[in-house]
Amino acid sequence: RSDGVEISNASFYNLRIRISDVPMAAAVACDDKWMILGEDNRALEQVTEEQIPAGAVRIKGAPFVEKKVGSTLLDERSLRICSTLIAASRTYGLDSMTTIDISERTNIALLLEERMQVVLGTETNLTNQVSAMVDILPTLYDHNGADAAGRLDMRFYTDSDKGWDYKGDYLTRDVISFTDWDAVVLQP
Repeated sequence: RSDGVEISNASFYNLRIRISDVPMAAAVACDDKWMILGEDNRALEQVTEEQIPAGAVRIKGAPFVEKKVGSTLLDERSLRICSTLIAASRTYGLDSMTTIDISERTNIALLLEERMQVVLGTETNLTNQVSAMVDILPTLYDHNGADAAGRLDMRFYTDSDKGWDYKGDYLTRDVISFTDWDAVVLQP
């Protein structure tokens, strides 16, 4: 979707046309389809899951303002949560984030490479939690293998100057019940 078109006449023989595009922010689950979300919080287009651009972060469980191409898509709180997480993942080099699940606002979760769920809790400390997660993941993968799958619970993360920092708990996928795992990975 184009953000604007500017047409100008430099002379009788010259016509200038300038089109500016809105960058894509993410793909948002919308019933049985997906809406491509622009950085301006407008729905750019409706697509199937197969048509979502490679590398696009998927957002699940977001309440909508309006489910219509060209309209404002997410409510302010959902947009703030998702924008914070996407910006933090870029800042700290978290390239493996594939999904943001905000269906429970007190239990915000991420999915990394469709195999590692990270539960963050509320929106109060998201940037610091992503920073800590990026620090934790190499050690977690060193101890559990590069293809480790499971749940990293960072709901009670603290970054205290008191010397007792709590970072998170990790459960391997085989400890998590398959019913629970399917709900985490497969729900749109």
